[in-house]
Amino acid sequence: MFSTIYSGAVCGLQAYLIRVEVDLAGGLPAFLMVGSLGSEVRESRERVCVAMKNSGFQIPTGHITVNLAPADRRKDGTAFDLPIAIGLLQDMELLKEDAVKDTLFLGELGLNGEIKKAKGVLPIVREATRRGIHRVIVPRENALEAAVIPGVTVWGVGNLGELFTALLHPGEVEEKIYRPRVCPEDLLKCSGGDRRGDFREVAGQESARRGALIAAAGFHNLLMMGPPGVGKSMIAGRIPGILPPLTLE
Repeated sequence: MFSTIYSGAVCGLQAYLIRVEVDLAGGLPAFLMVGSLGSEVRESRERVCVAMKNSGFQIPTGHITVNLAPADRRKDGTAFDLPIAIGLLQDMELLKEDAVKDTLFLGELGLNGEIKKAKGVLPIVREATRRGIHRVIVPRENALEAAVIPGVTVWGVGNLGELFTALLHPGEVEEKIYRPRVCPEDLLKCSGGDRRGDFREVAGQESARRGALIAAAGFHNLLMMGPPGVGKSMIAGRIPGILPPLTLE
């Protein structure tokens, strides 16, 4: 059996989608992973096998091959554990293709089947929606972060068994815990109230204040040099107070 599960990764601030291709065939027992993988990704095979066993899934004896495409990009991190496990469950015919269609999976697996927090969720979900994927399944700790992106359905899950049940019967459990939503405008209002003072509180240092004003108005870099206690941190901390409110973008 062969399956393809969507996941994602980040390079700097840019996100890109990863196709996790999982093949389960007969032959001598083996678990091979290819696709320009970092050490954390290569260790996924041990985490996935033990997590599935402790979640009640017995992986059949055979030759397992996992390819993370595109193969020319380096993959690091532990967030590929969950899509690999889902691909195996589909190859084992425990999940149908419709259950994972147009869905992105992210998450690290603990040995007990727990789905742990992943890094880079926000840019990955943003890229997924841009590419036409409108359902993402992430660790529960990342659910609110992912739900900031408009137009996406977020499922926040805590362990592999819980996710398996949700994929088999989405209508029964979806309304219970799997649609965390936040209003981006409310988040921006909260952050907008977190100001670190006003420039009126700075006495003197006219040249430094003017430099900060020009940098903020023109989106320039700013380098302040001087001995401790002359007001560098105080001025820098008040720059958000003269910037316009943040937009969602």
